[in-house]
Amino acid sequence: MHHIREVTVRYGPKPKTSEAIKGPQDIAKLVRKIIKENGKEHFIMFCLDGGNEVISYNIVTKGIANSTQVHPREVFQLAIATGAVSIVVAHNHPSGSLEASRSDIDTTTRLVNAGNLLGISVLDHIIVTDRDFSSLRETGVL
Repeated sequence: MHHIREVTVRYGPKPKTSEAIKGPQDIAKLVRKIIKENGKEHFIMFCLDGGNEVISYNIVTKGIANSTQVHPREVFQLAIATGAVSIVVAHNHPSGSLEASRSDIDTTTRLVNAGNLLGISVLDHIIVTDRDFSSLRETGVL
C-alpha cells in the first residue's frame, strides 16, 4: 500500500527590499522587522536569487527562551521550492549574547553540508540581538 504525503509550505511575504543583500547588516535589519516577539528564539531562512536578492523567507522554528530545533529538511524545503541559488540563515538571541553556541555551530555545519549536496550555498548564519548582530562567516566559524 502506498501513502501520499501532503506537504504544506508556508511563504512569508517578500520583504520590502529592492536591493541585493550586501552584508550581514542587511539580514539583521530584516530579522528585526520580521520578529515581533523577541522573548523566544526564532530561526529564519532567507532564499536568495543569483543577484543575492531575497526571493522568499520562512520562520523555520520558534523555540523557547534560549534554543530551537532546526533540521535541514525544513530549511531547504522552501529553498528548493522557490529555486533559490543560495540561502542565509539567522536567529535571534533573546539573551542579548552575540556568542555562537555549540548548537549554533553544529546546526550551521549540518546546513552547509546539506546545502553542498543540494547545490544551494549557505552564505552566512547571522545571530541577531536587539542592538547588534554577529556573522558566523565574518567571525570565521563558517
